[in-house]
Amino acid sequence: MKNIAIAMLLGAFVAAPAVADDMYVGLKLGSTKNEVQQVSNTSSIYGIYGGYRIIQNVAVEAGYTDLGSMASGAVKISSVELSGVGSIPINEQFSLYVKLGLAQTAEKAPGLTVNRSTATIGLGGLYNATPTIDARFGVDVYGFGDEKTALREGASVLLSASAIYKF
Repeated sequence: MKNIAIAMLLGAFVAAPAVADDMYVGLKLGSTKNEVQQVSNTSSIYGIYGGYRIIQNVAVEAGYTDLGSMASGAVKISSVELSGVGSIPINEQFSLYVKLGLAQTAEKAPGLTVNRSTATIGLGGLYNATPTIDARFGVDVYGFGDEKTALREGASVLLSASAIYKF
């Protein structure tokens, strides 16, 4: 999964000159609460993502997120996602955003890997620090567990802060 996210971001860098000012790459750090059937665990997370602004307030974004672990670290959870991002400017430097997308989550335990497709949603705020650097703060929800119940079986709720470089 990490290789797919890295390949997507490398492709973004190769195409950058053709679409200057419309692409960005971000690094997120934060904390997640993974919960399945009243069993929960809190973990630190990291992720990398890249996006392309289609029009002024609409972008498409792809990324990889390590969602931490469950069962005292025995089960590791990660996600590769593709999302649409819409933003509403509040003023020149601050805007609110909402994300909606699809994620491929992987639950890995010794000798077992389970991959599932699920929805991902998020919302937060974006601060334009400079013409090329943004700071983003948000809440995202990733489903995992039983495919039939998506977000109900298990969910990772993460709080994150991101640094974004626009090019």
